[in-house]
Amino acid sequence: MPDRRVIDLKNSIAATESDAEENSDSFFSILHSWRAPEYHHIPKERNWYIAGAIIAGSLLVYSLMTANYFFAIFTLLATFIVYTYSVRLPKEMYGAITSHGVQINNRLYGFEDLNSFWIFYEPGGIKELSLESKKAVMPYIRLPLGDAEPVKIREILVQYVPEVRHEESLAETLSRFIGF
Repeated sequence: MPDRRVIDLKNSIAATESDAEENSDSFFSILHSWRAPEYHHIPKERNWYIAGAIIAGSLLVYSLMTANYFFAIFTLLATFIVYTYSVRLPKEMYGAITSHGVQINNRLYGFEDLNSFWIFYEPGGIKELSLESKKAVMPYIRLPLGDAEPVKIREILVQYVPEVRHEESLAETLSRFIGF
């Protein structure tokens, strides 16, 4: 009877990485891997929270004055979500380029499911891999590179996926502007 091993994909990233490395011959080979925080965390100062509270309070007062209760609820929920994400520290994620695709934590994006890639790199600033997926639900996947060498990642990916310049979305530009 063949040796069957079940890999629990809900376990930690470290277990996934070690399992992937142990089983690289039977599943796929890892061409390059790295660890990075899932996003660049910018600590917020007191003034950032004060400005946010003033904006949220003003929107709440306006929505109540105009009897727009749906907007009032939306403002409260949005304020809660923004505050929660502002104090949340990033988790460490695992990224790898394998012989079959790009792996992010426990998820593998096959090369056949990707249209293109682009590396956003500004020395001392942004260092992210952008993947354009063929899926309409999640067309772009952004992945921080941490201390990984962008040139090496590019040299590997260009063999499997076309390199096409991706533009930063309005949401990404705004989130960077307000300190996220």
